[in-house]
Amino acid sequence: MKKTLAIVLAIFMIVSTIPMAFATETNVITDEAGLRTAFETGGEYTLGNDIIITDAVSHLNDVTTVIDLGTYTIGADAAWNLCVDAGDVTFIGGKLNRLVPTTCGGTFKLIDTVYTGLGNGINNHGGTLILENVTVNVEDENCIYSTAGTTYIIGGSYTCGEDTEIISYYDTIPDVKIYGGTFSKSVAEYVADGYSEVEKDGKYVVESNMKGTAGEGITWIIDYYGTLTISGTGAIVVDWYAPPWLEYNDLIKNIVVEEGITEVPDSAFAYAENLVTGKRFFAPPGNKRDI
Repeated sequence: MKKTLAIVLAIFMIVSTIPMAFATETNVITDEAGLRTAFETGGEYTLGNDIIITDAVSHLNDVTTVIDLGTYTIGADAAWNLCVDAGDVTFIGGKLNRLVPTTCGGTFKLIDTVYTGLGNGINNHGGTLILENVTVNVEDENCIYSTAGTTYIIGGSYTCGEDTEIISYYDTIPDVKIYGGTFSKSVAEYVADGYSEVEKDGKYVVESNMKGTAGEGITWIIDYYGTLTISGTGAIVVDWYAPPWLEYNDLIKNIVVEEGITEVPDSAFAYAENLVTGKRFFAPPGNKRDI
C-alpha cells in the first residue's frame, strides 16, 4: 500500500508540474513567430534570446502586450517596421537594431531600451509614442521621425549624426514633449513646461525647473514622476511650514531623502498630501528617520 501510494504521489507530482512548465514556456519569445504571436494575442512576455525578424511585424488588435527584452536584441535583416496600429505595446530593456519601431494609432512605449538604428529612426505616424530613459545612438538617420500623434521623451540620451536631426518631420512641427534627457543637438522648441534646456560639455541637457537649495550643500529637485529628491550632506534648512518646494506640493507623489542628510525639519513635508505611498519619505538606513 505504501509503495502504491508513493508511485501515485510521484506521478501526481510529475503531472502537476506540466501545466506550470508549459505556461512559463509560452510566455518566452525565442523567435519571430513568437513575437508575432505576442503582438496578436497580448499578454506579458520575456525575450529568451536574440531574434531576427525577416518581415514587418504589426500589432493590429486592441490588446496590451508587454515584453521584457532583458539583455537581448530584436534585430532585422532589413529596415522592417515594428508597428503598433492599435492597442498598447511596451518594451522593457534590451536593444533594437536595424528596424523601425513605429506607432500608427496605438501606444508604443520603450523603457530603458537601446536603439542603434540602421533603420529609419523611431517613428510616430498617428499614435502615442513614449520613450522613457531610452538610449538612441545613430549616425545616418534621425533619432525620431514624426508626422502625427504625440511623442513623450522622459529622460534618456539621444545622439544623431551631423546631417541628421534628433526630431525630424515632414511638414508640420510635431507634437513632442520632452521631460528631461541629454541630446547631441538642441531640442529647445520641444521642451515641456516646467523644464528648460541648458548646454553642458557640448551636449544639450533638458532638466526640471522645479529645483533649488534647502540649506548649505543641500539640493532638491522634482522629476516627471512627481518624486522629490533631496541630496547633499548636512541638515535640511527651510522656513517654518514654507519649504522651497511648497508651490509644487500638489505634484509631489514620492519623497526621497538620500544618504548624507542628517536632519529633516518636522514641517518640511507638512502639506505634501498627494503621496502615493502613505509615507512622508524614504531614507537609506543611515538616516534612520521616517516622518
